[in-house]
Amino acid sequence: HNQKVRLITETQVASYRRADTVQLLILETDPFEQDEIFMAYLKSGFQVGDGRNRIRALLSSDREKAILEQQDTIIAEAVELHETIADLARSGQHEQARAIFMDRVAALHEVGHATFETLRNLQTQAAEHAIGAANAAYRKTLRNSIIAMLISLIVSITIGLLMHRASGRIT
Repeated sequence: HNQKVRLITETQVASYRRADTVQLLILETDPFEQDEIFMAYLKSGFQVGDGRNRIRALLSSDREKAILEQQDTIIAEAVELHETIADLARSGQHEQARAIFMDRVAALHEVGHATFETLRNLQTQAAEHAIGAANAAYRKTLRNSIIAMLISLIVSITIGLLMHRASGRIT
């Protein structure tokens, strides 16, 4: 569970970086700076894709898989819009790029990041449940061990007393 939470968080951070690079592309007018930002955009996109593939391999419940499928739809739409924005910004059409970002992409980012939060919450709840179950099993084992030790002690004392009595009769 902790591995999943860590991976979800890392992937979400990469997703935030990708969203930031889209915004930077809108703001930057220097073509060389735009190229550098675009490379960062591509790199963070790879990190998001890789992280999501690794998350997908770890998911076990149908609910987790359904959330990731919802995220697939959101990301597909966002990536298409990101590419449109990047093309517009790199061709100097910053106002049109800003309009698309503000009208459509910002809300998609919020919904997409909410799916990361939902996945993280599911993993946290599952971890808390597993810890609770482990603690309950530990308490039960400890209680049973103490009972077994007390019974062994009582049996040992009883045998010792019986042997002591028996040895007094023999002499």
